[in-house]
Amino acid sequence: MDSIQNLRYLDRLKSLFSVANILLWRQKKMFGAILVSAIVIWLLFVRIGYHLVPFFCHFLILALAILVMWSNLSSFVNKSPPNFPNIRLSQELCDCVALLLKDQINQGCLYLRQMTTGKYLKRFMSVCIYLPTFEASYH
Repeated sequence: MDSIQNLRYLDRLKSLFSVANILLWRQKKMFGAILVSAIVIWLLFVRIGYHLVPFFCHFLILALAILVMWSNLSSFVNKSPPNFPNIRLSQELCDCVALLLKDQINQGCLYLRQMTTGKYLKRFMSVCIYLPTFEASYH
């Protein structure tokens, strides 16, 4: 039992050393990739003011366009088209997700009704005061 714990301890130390090697520039390519990606993320989201949701949507649109072009141009290049898996959702999964969403929406509506009837008056007033401030900051 003691040897198993020693092996787990050594595995944890090994993973710590790999992180330390990256941070101490011993793995220069990995450190450079992390540094460049952090700078790109900082430039996109902080300096330029790009938001995460449009970035994610544009990434998905670009990926979809690349896959469509790849599947259409594969016959000209004599390569096989991409193999897309056949995804089928079960009725049980869809019912479970619908019930979960219904419960969450009902709880939110109940909370909003209680807030507007005066049970959570302090929170209602703070929302009424701060909501225009947040809305104005995005325009």
